[in-house]
Amino acid sequence: MSAQDRATYAHSIEALIEQTVRAQLGEIVDGVETRFEQDEQGDAAIFVDVFLTAGAPDNLGRRFVDMQLAVMAALEAFGETRFPYLSTKRPNDDYPEDVLVKPRKRQA
Repeated sequence: MSAQDRATYAHSIEALIEQTVRAQLGEIVDGVETRFEQDEQGDAAIFVDVFLTAGAPDNLGRRFVDMQLAVMAALEAFGETRFPYLSTKRPNDDYPEDVLVKPRKRQA
């Protein structure tokens, strides 16, 4: 697969994930960022940060589980075999000093 084809495929996966997340969580989604990296076992994986609005409920509970299942189903239907690791981020989240959280890319 050429570099151009890989970039097009990655963009398709990113768009599919964002569409699925927004369909599940709607107005409480501020943005979605996707990274293609290796997981702790060295397997290819997809990491998804879902940025929530300030008005998002503290506990998404079933909505988060439904979102995860919907993303997994959409990726499987697309033919993608990498596991998606989803996490939510909130505007005022605090993290321990030893946890690296990448700053969010801001839209231009």
